Amino acid sequence: MFEGLFARVRNGDRSADATAETLRPAATRPSIGLALGGGAARGFAHIGVMRTLAARGIVPDVIVGTSIGAVVGGCYAARELDSLETWARGLNVRNVLSYLDISLSGAGLIRGSHLAKQLERALKDSRIDDLPIRFAAIATEFNTGHEIWLTRGRLADALRASYALPGIFPPVIPTVMIEAFNVMQDRITRARLAGDPPDVLISPRLGPIGWFDFHRAQEAIAIGAEATEKAIDSISEAVAALSTPYSANGAAR
Repeated sequence: MFEGLFARVRNGDRSADATAETLRPAATRPSIGLALGGGAARGFAHIGVMRTLAARGIVPDVIVGTSIGAVVGGCYAARELDSLETWARGLNVRNVLSYLDISLSGAGLIRGSHLAKQLERALKDSRIDDLPIRFAAIATEFNTGHEIWLTRGRLADALRASYALPGIFPPVIPTVMIEAFNVMQDRITRARLAGDPPDVLISPRLGPIGWFDFHRAQEAIAIGAEATEKAIDSISEAVAALSTPYSANGAAR
């Protein structure tokens, strides 16, 4: 079949050109992976990022997230981002205190049981294995500090494992401790990005929003959307550069 096609092309048969054009596949876009970081309340900016990407027709094939990034990414993959955003926008100073769920017993965890109940209601028995988008939640094994990739099982359980925050915290957390967490998070992020840089980095300017300013979700979402809009050209260029082009003879270049 192909020999006959190529022979007609050599002999000037223009119908062969049309046939060859039909057989030649268009350039294929690369798989798009999205990595969402932590940051507690600041992570609500991820909702704005996801909304803006979707509005621009940019749909990730793979999502990986840690902490609040896992929550946003997991809800997006499960098509429950609307529920999460509605809940986040409804938080205020009074009900944020109840969602922190501070306990000084045992290991002293900020348990987040109220958030867990919210996720249980929205996600029910959704499993990572069945999501329409490949997803992984990143958690840390407390005893060893090893990074754990959760890619199977109940989605709500994986998200809770990812956002769990161990440590002994007093009922009122000093500003110096929050700043220490900010410095640690920044240094870890910079180190990881230096070792394995992304094709495009979206960096919402969230300095005014503190880790526990959950009542400022609307502001964080808007900042995330604005940062993504500014990065759209870079994203489009990266997708185009990584797409597989085809030469005139149909071979991938």
